[in-house]
Amino acid sequence: MGQPFNVFSDYSFLRSALTIDRYAELGSQLGYTSLVLADLDSTMGLVEFYQKCLAKQIKPIMGVSHYLNLAHINVKAPYDILLSAIALDNTGYQKMLSLATYSTDKEWGLILQESRKLTDHLAFILHLDDDFTIEVLSTLKQIVSDFSWEIYIAIDPREFSEEKLNIITDWLSHNPDIMAIASEKVRYPSAHYQKGYRVLRAIDREDGLSQSDLSTGSYYLPSQKEFNQFFPTTNPILNDSLNENESLARKVEVSLLFKTLHLPKFKTPDNEDSSQYLKKLCYEGLEKKALTEDEAYRDRLDHELTVIDRMGFSDYFLIVADVIDYAKSMKIVTSPGRGSAAGSLTSYLLGITELDPIKENLLFERFLNEERFNMPDIDLDLPDNKRDEVLQYVAKKYGENHVAQIATVGTFAAKSAIRDVGRVLKSSASVVDRLAKSVPNKLKIKLADAYRESRQFAQLVDQSAESQKIVEIAQQIEGLSRHLSTHAAGVVICDQPLTNFTALFLRNKQLPLTQFQMGSVEEIGLLKMDFLGIRNLAIVQDAVTFIKVDDPDFDLTAIPLNDKSVYQLFSQGDTDGIFQFESAGIRQVLKRLMPQSLEDLTAVNALYRPGPMEQIDHFIKRKHHEEPIHFPHDTLKKILANTYGIMVYQEQVMQVAVTMAGFTLGQADILRRAMSKKKKDIIEEEKKRFVSGAQKLGYDAKEATTVYAYIEKFADYGFNRSHAMAYSLLAYRMAYLKVHYPAAFFASLINSLSLNSTKGQQYLNDMRFKRINLFGPDINNSTHLIAVYKKGLLLGFDQIKGISTLFSERILSKRKNEKFHSFIDFYQRVGQKQSDSMIEKLIRVGAFDSFGVNRASLLKTIPVLKEQDSLFGDLINHLNQDLGVSYQHTEEMPLDQRLNDEIALLGTIVSFHPLANDRRLIHVMGYRSLLSLKDKDRSFEGLVYIQSVEKIKTKKGESMAFLTVSDETKQLTVVVFSKVYYQHISLLKPNKKIVLKGKPSFSKDMALQVIASNFISYDEAKKIAIERERKLVINLDNVEKITYEKLIAIFKKHSGESPLIFVRQPDRRKFYDRRIRKVTISSVLLSEISAIIGEKNLYVASSPLESSEKIIKN
Repeated sequence: MGQPFNVFSDYSFLRSALTIDRYAELGSQLGYTSLVLADLDSTMGLVEFYQKCLAKQIKPIMGVSHYLNLAHINVKAPYDILLSAIALDNTGYQKMLSLATYSTDKEWGLILQESRKLTDHLAFILHLDDDFTIEVLSTLKQIVSDFSWEIYIAIDPREFSEEKLNIITDWLSHNPDIMAIASEKVRYPSAHYQKGYRVLRAIDREDGLSQSDLSTGSYYLPSQKEFNQFFPTTNPILNDSLNENESLARKVEVSLLFKTLHLPKFKTPDNEDSSQYLKKLCYEGLEKKALTEDEAYRDRLDHELTVIDRMGFSDYFLIVADVIDYAKSMKIVTSPGRGSAAGSLTSYLLGITELDPIKENLLFERFLNEERFNMPDIDLDLPDNKRDEVLQYVAKKYGENHVAQIATVGTFAAKSAIRDVGRVLKSSASVVDRLAKSVPNKLKIKLADAYRESRQFAQLVDQSAESQKIVEIAQQIEGLSRHLSTHAAGVVICDQPLTNFTALFLRNKQLPLTQFQMGSVEEIGLLKMDFLGIRNLAIVQDAVTFIKVDDPDFDLTAIPLNDKSVYQLFSQGDTDGIFQFESAGIRQVLKRLMPQSLEDLTAVNALYRPGPMEQIDHFIKRKHHEEPIHFPHDTLKKILANTYGIMVYQEQVMQVAVTMAGFTLGQADILRRAMSKKKKDIIEEEKKRFVSGAQKLGYDAKEATTVYAYIEKFADYGFNRSHAMAYSLLAYRMAYLKVHYPAAFFASLINSLSLNSTKGQQYLNDMRFKRINLFGPDINNSTHLIAVYKKGLLLGFDQIKGISTLFSERILSKRKNEKFHSFIDFYQRVGQKQSDSMIEKLIRVGAFDSFGVNRASLLKTIPVLKEQDSLFGDLINHLNQDLGVSYQHTEEMPLDQRLNDEIALLGTIVSFHPLANDRRLIHVMGYRSLLSLKDKDRSFEGLVYIQSVEKIKTKKGESMAFLTVSDETKQLTVVVFSKVYYQHISLLKPNKKIVLKGKPSFSKDMALQVIASNFISYDEAKKIAIERERKLVINLDNVEKITYEKLIAIFKKHSGESPLIFVRQPDRRKFYDRRIRKVTISSVLLSEISAIIGEKNLYVASSPLESSEKIIKN
């Protein structure tokens, strides 16, 4: 019973259309008792292959293949031949992993020279193709003779023509010292998959295919019977090769060990026992935090350390703590915590996390549970621009062959499969584009699902033979591995060389990649740690760096957590740039909830997710005493008090099980996990235990059943409190920076992305609204990036389109010892002939404005300086004088030209814009910026400045106009057709501010413009904005219900734009009435209300947009 030995899976990347899952399933169906996998320079699929085969009672035979140029062994044989190394035992398996790691011709050549020593551990098979010649065979014989190889030559009847098959069998009959082995080439599951396979090969070669290239093929997995028939007993050579095949399969005895941990050892001082050293560090942490006298902390710590020691994880905690210590020693900002690790007091005392789990009611068993063995999972959040630095430290400390990042693969998704197939088949670009776009935007959707779910996709497929061919082949390759990639966070650390357990992909000047993916890495017992590069931590890192220039002692971890101005920012939804709290939906929740503590922020973070969202309304109403709080049982009041009777956190599920049913926290964690995973059998089993346990504690069965049903309902979407609180603390810290150090915050925030991006412009608008100045690039003060300057932001040279890094470096180098004294000085010290275009760009963005010469004059002066440079060259620098060159003074260019230049080169305006003082009005009215305009928008409304008006006559003789308008972000054209023009003719004047309403369109030259539908005067817009910002506050102290209803009736008659707020004494709790939330504040309304409750019980908060008059006149 033989089997093919030349088998690639899709982990050979674009060389096979065979998945391991399909291979094992098919092998079982076709009667194989053993199967071979030997991918090309890759062992990525071996663990999966091993497990899938055993599950089907099939013996897995594992190997790796390589195209070897025989010239590395014999210079007379420059042939590329596929060579497979097959592991015969565990020693051979390890050697094979090393081969796959150093998969070069040289390494394989060295191994082959020692092949006789490895006979008991590895088998080598040479796979010839139909192009071989007698010279190749002669050379192979010579090499085998020279190096005493123990090597097989594969006989593949499907690969060879009848002529070549006769040649090789004849040759083998005359060379009995050469071993032949039966084999076949397998690259796809069945014959019709030849199409997908050919497309994969074309993608790899960046080539195309014709229809004739898509016939069925022979590289499929034959049945066991069919395979044996290729090697008949009538041909002794072929029959012997089949016997060798079966003999080699019998020799293979490889067993992989799973779940045996290979944790690295932490080198402790004086080789102290790791558990004792961990205990020592933790008690030092207790002392530093002045907690040694607190019995609760000592007891909790002793419990945690006992569990950690028993589970064998002391070294793990020491390793993580060491990494964090290194990061902090290098002034690298780390996260307060991530995931359930924040529930560990040990982590807190080691400085891994920054939340006190006892104070914050966080549970260790949610993180590490002795009753449910799992590796601890401490994810390390690092600034994304510092992550590599920390990884290099880890590699240096534990050894380069002991540390690696984890590989992953990019696969063909439904849309990309269509596009790749269409490109290879040279199909119509429009057909391919329509097909791909009609696939629903649904994660991991399959083409078969798309056909059922998308009527448009189904119609496109059905109406075209070309589309049907594309989709048929795309279905064959979708889901297959396309390219190698790197896991976003996973890193492996091992106590032994990693090549003892996994092959590696070596990379130049980077950590290697494990060839096993994350699941396989964990299966074989390697320690996986997540080092996550977090953009928001990089923002915090850079902001702190800016702050420390003026305040070297600033410590972000020591800021107060009860800062009212920070909670006010959250309550106003002013969370642009704040981690986890930026979306429009969560802002609305914040405005309604009005958080006043980290506890409130944590609840919002946990609730604002699919599932628990439905509880947000109840949560807010209960917090504001607008809805009664219900508890499923009085015993649970203490557990659910902070969340107003609503089960928000997974930890609450565990606490309820402990309190009411007598579960241990470990048992409670198993219950929590079963509920979150919806394991019905375990849930029912646990229900019996819960009810039984509750009865033993004195509760009746009905009460226990009710509570169990309650926690079952909420546990399905309960969130990890430790994670929510840790991330909410990070968000609070970012908000603190935004409130107290806004320039540092915005400089770091905008540096983290493109200034021209939608987000970049959004952050600029937020910054401008807060009256933080944006300064254009300055030749004597700018660096590469945006910096803090005069309590505002100074743009860097990197923000200027067309300025090379090399030129920026030259400017900074020349400026290092002496600043530039004038533009002429700059030109003579820095200017080069090839730099004139970049110098012109610097002029146009105002980089030389500080020298007091206008931009137009500087542009006119460049030719004079250029002429001087051509005459005197380097002599100018040696003489250190300007040789009498003077500026060519002229009038400054118009404002609209300056604004155009700035927008074109910077993506924003830095000159003082006429709308600069209207940022608050824009914010209050929710007006959009011109930069935010997209061609797909249905409408646009924004405040603009009219720079020019061009009136023309239509064919009917009617007037219309083209306006050139701008705001602080962009300039564009507005088309005003006759009807709208005549309606608003008095408003459409140059140098006027006006509110524009319209919709986007394209001009003849495809420039985005706006077709105007309406205009509102600036004064009218300001009037509305003032009304929206005014607030009417009513004191309800001693106001009876009947009186209150009278007030509501009056307010309803005066509905409008100004918020109506009620206040109850003595705690001044604010609330709204759903029946009337906004009113028009007038003297009539105030008079009516004063008559009922007295003037002292009402207050009008004026808008900053109006004068500070106390009396409102109508």
